[in-house]
Amino acid sequence: MNDQIAYDPRVFDQPDIPRAMAIILTPEEGVPTQVRWMDETAYTMELIDQHLSPKGKFVLDYGCGIGRLALELVQRDCDVVGVDTSVNMRALAPAYVQSERFLVCHPYFLDRFDRKFDAAIAVWTLQHCHNVVEADLVRLQWALKPGGKLFVLNNVNRVVPTSVGWVDDGLDLQATLGKAFNKGPAGKLSPARVSPLLAQGTWWGVFTKWAGIA
Repeated sequence: MNDQIAYDPRVFDQPDIPRAMAIILTPEEGVPTQVRWMDETAYTMELIDQHLSPKGKFVLDYGCGIGRLALELVQRDCDVVGVDTSVNMRALAPAYVQSERFLVCHPYFLDRFDRKFDAAIAVWTLQHCHNVVEADLVRLQWALKPGGKLFVLNNVNRVVPTSVGWVDDGLDLQATLGKAFNKGPAGKLSPARVSPLLAQGTWWGVFTKWAGIA
């Protein structure tokens, strides 16, 4: 990224749940946030259920926002730790999830956890992160058990919040994740389930921590 462009994630600092929802899932092609929230949450959880089998597991929700998917995981008998860099999102998440089986913290505190996670999700998250290779992937590798699976859903292009708006810095997330983890199933979202723009411009994938790596 150009040295003159500063990373600026304040767009995610929303004061209440409705406005947080609207920035997490923005209206697309005439489809409002509330419809996306209902339909895409169900569809994303179908993919997570199929590829992670999360029921009863200890799961990391990396970039949890207000806990949209953490709530679904808790309802599947999971214990969930959500991490997010936004103070506002972390403040809103407990009220949204409303479960003693959910804990939210800054990513910094992952380094303090003794217990490793069975699985992790990063949905609409890594596309926005500034220092993916040196920070986020290191944390995700450290947090997972050997053989633990990571489910990722992102835009094809990077969408980094900066002082001049959203920027694509050219980082190929799929290729980068493939170097850090064992690559598993991958695909695009179905145009029967999401808008044509989302189906064309997004991807999902499953990545597994190498066995034997602590």
